[in-house]
Amino acid sequence: MTATQYHRVLVGLDQALFAIKEAAGDLNEDEVRLRERLEMIRSQILKAESGHPFPFKPSSVFGTESDHDMTRAPWFS
Repeated sequence: MTATQYHRVLVGLDQALFAIKEAAGDLNEDEVRLRERLEMIRSQILKAESGHPFPFKPSSVFGTESDHDMTRAPWFS
């Protein structure tokens, strides 16, 4: 795939993750797992697009001080 195609996939995943974030207080266990899988896929797409080996950890660790090199979706900052 081209960088443009990877970017289009990332935009779609970002939209899906943003919608899930809007409902964050109402997520059941299946929806939390879905969010984590989408975050994993987003990380893999970003890695494939850039060629850089970004680490991925589930969303439960986002925001910790120890993970400065973490690739994160823009709305998790």
